[in-house]
Amino acid sequence: MNSAKSYFEHTLQQQMQMEARAQEQQEETRLRTWEKKAELGHRSWEKHAEWQLENFRAITAFSMLTMKMALTISSGGLVVLLAFLGQIWANDAAQASIISEKLRLTWWCFSGALIISLLAPASSYLAQFFYGAASDVNFVNGEAEPIKTTPYRIALAFHAAAASLFASAIALIAEGCSEAIKALSSFT
Repeated sequence: MNSAKSYFEHTLQQQMQMEARAQEQQEETRLRTWEKKAELGHRSWEKHAEWQLENFRAITAFSMLTMKMALTISSGGLVVLLAFLGQIWANDAAQASIISEKLRLTWWCFSGALIISLLAPASSYLAQFFYGAASDVNFVNGEAEPIKTTPYRIALAFHAAAASLFASAIALIAEGCSEAIKALSSFT
């Protein structure tokens, strides 16, 4: 009886040890699975962050290109006006005076577009600076939403200002071209 009891206790002890090992293995498997999922999630987050950064760079490059276009067009319009008036002034000063009066609004439109085209990149730079400051604040404080941070709100304001300035510069360029056509067509 004693040997049956000890055999039963030994078997029970072995079975308990096997169950404990199985639980440990299950825990290890769960832990490995969780670590793999966490690593995959981290990798996908890194890829997403990489994509966002590259997308941001592309958008920034495109916006800077369009701002350079506005600068080139407005400054080119001013150069054309100066060359045109200079040529007429050399031939007939009285006629140049009359033409320059009619082209005054065109001159102001292109000048305003040039000044605004210089302010738009500055506003864009400040927006990017404050977006960066907002992401730093978000990382340091561990906040979930960067919208709640002051730098993010400032960045949005500069972003909106840059877009408005650019749109205003394009509108002034269009108005300057329109006024130039009206002024010059009145002489023919």
